[in-house]
Amino acid sequence: FELIENSNSGLFAVPPAIHSVTGALTFETAPDAHGTAVVNFVLKDGAGTTDGGSDASETIAVTIDVSAVNDAPSFTAGGNVTVSEDSGAQTVTGWATDISAGPADESSQSLAFSVSSNSNPALFSTAPVVDVVTGNLSFTPAADANGSAVVTLVLTDNGGTANGGSDISEVATVTIDVTAVNDAPSFTGGSNVTVVEDAGAQTVAGWAKEINAGPVDEAGQVLTFELIENSNSGLFAVPPAIDVRTGDLSFRVADDRFGSSTVALVLKDNGGIEGGGVGVSEPYKFVVSVSSVPEAPQLRLTQGSLSVRENVAGDEASAFEIHDPDPGDRQVVEVSDSRFEVTNGKLRLRKGVVLDQEDTSNIQLVIKSTDVYGLFVEQEVSVTVAENDRHQHDTNPLDVNGDEFVTPLDALVGINAINALGSRQLSQEAALVAFFDVNGDNWHTPADINHVITFINDQSKGGVAGEGEVLAPRSRQVVSSDGQWFVTSMPDRVDRVGPIVVGPSQSPPAVLSDELTQTDDLLQPVKECVVDQSARRDAAVDSAQASGESDSLIQDDLETILDEIAGDVDSVWSETEDWLR
Repeated sequence: FELIENSNSGLFAVPPAIHSVTGALTFETAPDAHGTAVVNFVLKDGAGTTDGGSDASETIAVTIDVSAVNDAPSFTAGGNVTVSEDSGAQTVTGWATDISAGPADESSQSLAFSVSSNSNPALFSTAPVVDVVTGNLSFTPAADANGSAVVTLVLTDNGGTANGGSDISEVATVTIDVTAVNDAPSFTGGSNVTVVEDAGAQTVAGWAKEINAGPVDEAGQVLTFELIENSNSGLFAVPPAIDVRTGDLSFRVADDRFGSSTVALVLKDNGGIEGGGVGVSEPYKFVVSVSSVPEAPQLRLTQGSLSVRENVAGDEASAFEIHDPDPGDRQVVEVSDSRFEVTNGKLRLRKGVVLDQEDTSNIQLVIKSTDVYGLFVEQEVSVTVAENDRHQHDTNPLDVNGDEFVTPLDALVGINAINALGSRQLSQEAALVAFFDVNGDNWHTPADINHVITFINDQSKGGVAGEGEVLAPRSRQVVSSDGQWFVTSMPDRVDRVGPIVVGPSQSPPAVLSDELTQTDDLLQPVKECVVDQSARRDAAVDSAQASGESDSLIQDDLETILDEIAGDVDSVWSETEDWLR
C-alpha cells in the first residue's frame, strides 16, 4: 500500500500506513496534536504498466480524527521557608515559577493553586496560599506560635478530564519553619504608696499582679523584678523591691527622712533577645511618699566640764551641738540663768557680766532648745567659776616683777621670757613666776612688753598716760586664744566685748593698736611694726568676713603678724638693753 495523500500531516508524528499482508492501518499522532486528516492509499502489484497494463488499485480514502485531551498544568516550586515567631504577615516573592496551563492550545485555560494538606494548621492565623499570577507564597504565623508545618500544593486548570485528560499538576511540598522568639514578660503594678516617717520596714502584699513570663511555651522561664529608677534614693534605707512569687512590694524608709520618690520597675526573664526577642517588660512607675512626723531636737555638749574665768566679761563656757532630725527646722535656745546666753552655738556669760570666784564658785543652770513645733530638749549643766588673776598684778598690771615699781626691769623680765619661751598661754602654767599678763588676756606676748615700754617711754618724756601724746595704756584691740575680740583699758582689768570672728584654735594673740602717737626713736621700729600689722589685721579680718574665708587662713595671717612683731623686738634688743641701763 502506498500513501499518496495526507491532508494534515502535522497531526502525525508517524504518518499512517497499511500493512500489505495483514491490512492493518497504523500511525502515531504528534504530541498535543488533535484534529482531522484525510489520507489516500493505493495498492500496487509491482508488475508495471507495459502494453497498457495497470499496477495500482483504485484509491482508498481514509479519514482519521484525533480528539482533543486536556494536558495537566505544571509549575516549579520554590524552597522551604523559615520566619520568626510573631513576625507578622509574610510574602515569599516568586516562590512558584514556570506556571503553565499546558500546550499552547490550552493557554486560555483558568489556573488556580490549592493547598492539598497542612500538617500544622494551628501554626498560622492566615494559611499559606500561592498567587497563580505572581507565584508569591504568602501566610501569617499565629501569635506566639512557633514550630514547623509541611504544606502540599497543586495547580489545577479548567480543561477537564474527558478522554483521559488531566486537570491537576504534580504535588509540590514546602516546609515552613516558625522559629521561637522570646516574648516580653508582663505584670500589672499597684497604686502609689504613702507611709509615715520612721515607720520601719514596709510590705504591701500583692502589690504586683498578673506576673507573666509570656505564652505557655515560656512558662518555665526565670523572672526577676529590677529597680531602674529611684528619684530620691536617700529616702530609703532599703530600696523598693518586689517578690516575683507573691508580688509583695517591700522597702524601708531611712531614719528621720521624709518626702517622695518616683520609682520605676521592670520585669525581666531569661529567654534572651535572639531573633528580635524581648526579655524585659515595659517600665512601671509609681510614687512612694513619706509623711513628715516632727521630732524633738537633740543637744550635746562638746566638752565634759564647763567653766568660765572670773573677772572676764562674756567669757565662753562651752560649745555644744544641736541636732534636729527635721530638715530645715529652727530652734530657740534658752538658758535658765540670765547671766548666761547662747550665741553661735556657744554658752557664754552675757556682755558686761563678770563673776568673782570668791563669791560664786559653781553655777547650776538648764539649757533648753525648742523647735518650731514646740518640741524641746533640756539639759542641766554645772559651770565652774575659775580663778583668773594669778598672772596679773592686783594693783598695777605694769609691775611685772612685783617690786611695786614700773621700771625697765619689768620690760627686761618680759623680753627675756619671750626670748626663752616664746608667746604662750599663761593660764596653762602651774606656778606663778612673774606678773607677765600685763593686758589681762591670760597670754604672754610682745603686746605685754609693748605696754610696759610705752609707759616707761611716756614717763621719761614727762607725759601722763591718757594725754594723747604717747603710746600709753590706752584702749586697744587684742585677739585671744579662745577666739574672742578683747578690749583692754590699761591699767584696769580686761573687759570682753563682741562675737567670735575667728576659729577656736588660735596661736598666741597679738596687740594690734588702732591708736599710736609720739614714741621714742629707739623703739620706733617696734612701733611702726605694730601700726603696720594693725592695718593688715583689720584688712584681713574685714576681707575674710566679707568673702567667707576660712578660719585657718585668718589664723595664718595673725601668726605672721606675731612673728614680725617678735622679730622687731629681737632686732632692737641690744639697743634697748643699753637704754634700760
